[in-house]
Amino acid sequence: MAKISCVDLFCGAGGLTHGFVLEGLPVVAGIDMDPACRFPYETNNQAQFVERDISTVTKKELLSLFGDADVKVLAGCAPCQPFSTYAQRYSLDSDLPPVFRLPRGGVHATSFFSCLAMSQSLKNRIGDL
Repeated sequence: MAKISCVDLFCGAGGLTHGFVLEGLPVVAGIDMDPACRFPYETNNQAQFVERDISTVTKKELLSLFGDADVKVLAGCAPCQPFSTYAQRYSLDSDLPPVFRLPRGGVHATSFFSCLAMSQSLKNRIGDL
């Protein structure tokens, strides 16, 4: 039987991770830059929370998280906070708390393309972005 490991990008409090866990897929880590997500993520999923901007995570670090897995599942849900109706009540440049601010152009392109590059750099992978 092949050994499977999952890593969740933009994991937040761990909703996607928890779905994987409920379906029997082993999640080894979630990566998110919001420190407030650490407690719910780790408590509800018994997986490591890595507090980082995913655009700074290297291939070597990602491979280290997967360990000796035969199949690597890299999953990620783009952050929804900037697109929520809650966030839309603020101006994009001033009133919004920094964690929710959209960069100029309104798209988290750097982070998204970092995810794609990470997915493409792995062997024996399944990517879901």
